[in-house]
Amino acid sequence: MMIKKYIIKEQECGCLMKDGRFVEMLTAGKYSYLDMLGYEVQTVPMTGEVRTCQIPEEILMKDEKFASRVVKAVLPDECIALRFVNKAYREVITKPETLYWNVFEKNEFQLIHITRPHMEDTLPRMYMDLMAA
Repeated sequence: MMIKKYIIKEQECGCLMKDGRFVEMLTAGKYSYLDMLGYEVQTVPMTGEVRTCQIPEEILMKDEKFASRVVKAVLPDECIALRFVNKAYREVITKPETLYWNVFEKNEFQLIHITRPHMEDTLPRMYMDLMAA
């Protein structure tokens, strides 16, 4: 009988899997599971874009612990978004949907309509220069 031990650090979370199926999200702490019962824990950092461990987002979002710790950027057609982390510019987002951890970093998004002929009116010049880079 083999016991697997897992330690999840404060800035991480764990995806508890049993026989390849998601069971729940684990927070910081020590965990032990019997190997023969088919349990496995995948740890991921809780910063930046969410790594879903190949688990569909719909399944993860059913877990309240997970859903309460993420924010989703949804971009309508013909839009891009500026992502700000802790009120500082971080990047331009072009993907239609992206999940970000919202635990140790506060993520905010500013939608920009790229079809408007006078985009400069809604977007400060410094961000226009950053997007060209």
